[in-house]
Amino acid sequence: MNPFEALQIKPQKKRPKVDPFSESERDRIIAEFERDPNHRHYAGFVKFLFLTGCRTSEAVGLRWGDCDREFIKFCSPVVEGIRLNSTKTGEVRWFPINSQLRELLESIKPVETECDLPVFSSKSGDLILPNNFLRRHWKPVLENLKVPYRPQYNTRHSFATLCLSKGENPAKVAQWIGDSVPTLMRYYAGFIEGTVPTL
Repeated sequence: MNPFEALQIKPQKKRPKVDPFSESERDRIIAEFERDPNHRHYAGFVKFLFLTGCRTSEAVGLRWGDCDREFIKFCSPVVEGIRLNSTKTGEVRWFPINSQLRELLESIKPVETECDLPVFSSKSGDLILPNNFLRRHWKPVLENLKVPYRPQYNTRHSFATLCLSKGENPAKVAQWIGDSVPTLMRYYAGFIEGTVPTL
């Protein structure tokens, strides 16, 4: 009798394929969301994903009470419509707000707002359902632009690789996106263009 027969091994989750958008693709995608009345409602959401590299669930779960002039607090993502008490890593993550991000948040903030009100919502005012957004808005925009399809999660990859390519400190980038430095370097550093130096 095999003593291991009844043992159930939990399959490891595969990491999403890293395939970042280029700066040009990013700018075209944002511009198309802003231009097309069918998708315009989600332009701020898309821009936010590109500017922060946060997980989709973190953007969906973000509330106005999590934002101030200097930082965004990622602390309660929404996964499949359920608000969780912590991020994927179990830690609160503070993301610094630069001028681009501040301008975006100020442009979409309602005059009268409550702390618990989500920053981003569906057209009907409910929480964004990522699969619906992907099917009804993200995919059609990429098809219209003839940009090779990657899911909106790849905005995270784009942020990480662009930060590294611009010379940002890997430890800081890892902190911003809520990953470890070894993971960051393993999955994202290979996309940085470079030439072999003269030795």
